[in-house]
Amino acid sequence: MKKDDGKKIEDEHAIALLEIRENLRNHWSGYISNLLGFCIIANAAIWSIFIYSFTQHCSDISNWVASGLLSAGLSSIVLGVWRWYSKSIDQQVANMYPEILHYERILGVPANRGILNYLEQNYRIRDIIKSVAKEDIEEAIKKLIAMKRIGGHGYKIIDIAVIVLDSILLIVGLLACVLDCRGLIDLNLNVALSIVSLVMILIGLIITCIAYRKYQRQPTKADLKQVIDEFSSH
Repeated sequence: MKKDDGKKIEDEHAIALLEIRENLRNHWSGYISNLLGFCIIANAAIWSIFIYSFTQHCSDISNWVASGLLSAGLSSIVLGVWRWYSKSIDQQVANMYPEILHYERILGVPANRGILNYLEQNYRIRDIIKSVAKEDIEEAIKKLIAMKRIGGHGYKIIDIAVIVLDSILLIVGLLACVLDCRGLIDLNLNVALSIVSLVMILIGLIITCIAYRKYQRQPTKADLKQVIDEFSSH
């Protein structure tokens, strides 16, 4: 009877803790979506500066090119902060997966109904689920998280798209400044404003690159094989 009471208490604790973790995971996931909305609104506001300058001074190339450079710099900063902050929150979500798995195992939640099914569908870890013993799944997931390899494919596409966009903006901005300085085109750009704008683009690019390397990414076949080999040898 005492054993049954102990199991009941353990289940109640697991239910309470699982509910807390799931609520927190859903909250953070929703927050990531809200950050996307903020990024879109912020960029729309920033580029409206350029559109206004272009429509009001379309004959003054110097004015709207300078406005474009400034908008590009501000936009790059916003995109970089968005990628960094979103991925740092996603890292916190990823850190909860082993704990959620632990509570679900205590409660006997079927694999096709719990977090493991979500991970299989979104992070392509089916090979690990099939090859690693059930009692080692939690540790295998922890290993993937430590390797920073439990991110979604969509994040990679977004990060690379932002990096490419920032790189294009930086190259075009540098080209415009160099051609103007050499007198090959007559833009009469403000040197100080141009430098500030290019530095902002560079900072945004660096932030995005660091976020891409620092936080979770989609596992490759080699990553999955490494984890499977490690736990198959147990």
